[in-house]
Amino acid sequence: MCEEPDFAGFVASELVYDATLRNLELIGEAATHIPDEVRSSSPKIPWRMIIATRNRLIHGYLGIDQETVWSIVRAEIPELLRELEALRERCRTL
Repeated sequence: MCEEPDFAGFVASELVYDATLRNLELIGEAATHIPDEVRSSSPKIPWRMIIATRNRLIHGYLGIDQETVWSIVRAEIPELLRELEALRERCRTL
């Protein structure tokens, strides 16, 4: 099993860092395709922020702050995954 990197290891590993950016872009792109009624039914999910982050990553190649990316991965993504799982469960019961 791989050990989780610290910040220095995260930015030093181009493969890990680039894959993380790509996945954040994909999450943001997917969020643009979520219907408005689903978004409004899940106000805890920061849809606009997710999409805005995607746009910044896609269009700001040289202006991406590595510490912000690290913060998103460590602090925001775990909660987002919990909220998305809860949304998926609600959708299954419909």
